[in-house]
Amino acid sequence: MTRSRADPGDRGVRMSRRAALAAGAATAAATLGACARAGTAAPAAPTVQQPKTILAMRAWGVGSGASGDPKTIDQLLYDATEPWRAQNPGVDVRIIENTGGPQGVIASILAGNGPDIYHSWHPETIFAADGIAADLGPYLKQYNADLTVFNKAQMDLFVLADGSIRALPYYLGIQTMAICEGMLDNLGLAYPQEGWTHDDFATLATSVARGGGSGSSKPAHPVYGSQYGLGNLGGPSGYLPPECILNGFGGSYVDPTDPTKSNLDAPGSAEAVTWVYNLARTGALEPPGASGNFGTTLAMSWAPSFFLPSQATGWRSLKWSYYSMPTFPSNGQVTGCTSDLWAMNPATKNPDLAFSLLHWCTFEAPWQVSQMEIFLLSPALLSLWDQWLTYVPQLAPPLANKNLQAFATLARSNTAYPQQFQTYAGDNVYTLINNWGQKMWSQEVSVTAGLSQLTAQIDAFEASQVNQAKQAASMGRLFPVTGTSVARVATGI
Repeated sequence: MTRSRADPGDRGVRMSRRAALAAGAATAAATLGACARAGTAAPAAPTVQQPKTILAMRAWGVGSGASGDPKTIDQLLYDATEPWRAQNPGVDVRIIENTGGPQGVIASILAGNGPDIYHSWHPETIFAADGIAADLGPYLKQYNADLTVFNKAQMDLFVLADGSIRALPYYLGIQTMAICEGMLDNLGLAYPQEGWTHDDFATLATSVARGGGSGSSKPAHPVYGSQYGLGNLGGPSGYLPPECILNGFGGSYVDPTDPTKSNLDAPGSAEAVTWVYNLARTGALEPPGASGNFGTTLAMSWAPSFFLPSQATGWRSLKWSYYSMPTFPSNGQVTGCTSDLWAMNPATKNPDLAFSLLHWCTFEAPWQVSQMEIFLLSPALLSLWDQWLTYVPQLAPPLANKNLQAFATLARSNTAYPQQFQTYAGDNVYTLINNWGQKMWSQEVSVTAGLSQLTAQIDAFEASQVNQAKQAASMGRLFPVTGTSVARVATGI
């Protein structure tokens, strides 16, 4: 499932710190050059330089439009690798533009010219085919890596059923609720209190749709309390709620004990879908296909941390703030988070260097700090969240006093649910989910019967893909991970 990325906003919101550093470096270089020209020493004899090893790196930066020009973003990302390049003087990095979705990466890897390490937000596609993402377990073992530095729910997504670890977190995009307090003021409605429940949310959303407090008349045009399904992080369909809401009622898309099985026929899944449908039919949530405008026809909106630049610029004229997600009957307070990942090409010619770069981007601070400074991107390393809370108000003043702490609290709670996925089924399962979701929403079939039939079809398709994967493995189509200094040790850390 692809997600649109936000415009990083105007120059003042984006970042001046790195630009100032770059300008200072350029001035210093010019000064040194002038001094050199003024000297009388004879030119040094040319030295023979060994060609550098080039690592190809497919990375991602927030942005669209002028501020998100691919060449500009690629240069910023290249500059961000400078500390690692300084540690490895014989190596250079080539940034590959992050376009074309996962299929472009897969095609290039299978063609033998793929990037050494790469970003994706489609784990279900990357992991579905052998030979696309290397098992990082041996390297993590060699580095004595501590995986508890990441949000557990996100990290668990990258550990497959066989114990192999095929990816590491790129960043941790957490979803909170943005609430237009100005709209609630106009409607005579109170703001949510800390610890609000899903029932409180439903009451508030319904009150907004009805036009506010006692005695208010219903608005002449549709005004929705919130978006359908409380947002779209973790949901593979426009007709079913996201993973975090399913978890809130004790359900899920995937059986947590067996990722080759669907869990959509569980009672909790049916309860979650029914709850969302009922709210949407009353107008408390905008129905599938509707598009409310935050602050005008929409009082509450999902607010992921990777949309901070556009929120800072687009909502300046509104009175609004971030709120934590409400609590649900099962699993308490729940929220969605990104499944963005770093993976390593199993066919890389430089596996040790490739993992060194991947490790630096995930376990060490400089890369992630640079992403905060350039894009306001929230870090995968939980230890950096205090720094993120300091940087964001400085780099994006409109976000000061907007309760950014709500993001950090949820990031550290280990209850942020990325979208789970069937191990092999990929996009085909999303098509099934969307088709059956439409049938249930239009009441062609009941929620219980629809989810039961959907689950059976998902399981049948997954089983066929598992058999194909086993046949492929037996025919030797796997790409083994090789390395000159990495011991072939058992995985599972």
